[in-house]
Amino acid sequence: MKKSKLLLKNHIVSDVISLEKKSILAHKVQLVNVDNKGLYFHFKKDQIPISEKSFLIEFLNHYVELFLSKYELKFEGVIKSISPVNKHLFEMHIGFMESTPVFYRECVSDLMS
Repeated sequence: MKKSKLLLKNHIVSDVISLEKKSILAHKVQLVNVDNKGLYFHFKKDQIPISEKSFLIEFLNHYVELFLSKYELKFEGVIKSISPVNKHLFEMHIGFMESTPVFYRECVSDLMS
């Protein structure tokens, strides 16, 4: 996946909060890409408060909330995939929910241009 220089330069981060458990699943994940289906974040093992194996299995299709404070945008989405990038880094794809307004999707997509 191609990383946006703008996103990496601006360090757009957020906590990923479980809507079901009302707890933080991952601390300060870094937004690295956006497409019309969702947001892509990178995080390290130490940014998740539970075991890596549990996180990779248990939270797929889990409803989450995140807030991009730099842009004052709140999103609710679904964890579509979590995969290792390398030994210490993971990528999480959070898909937009059907109820996510088109305007919000466009705002975040504009970050890539």
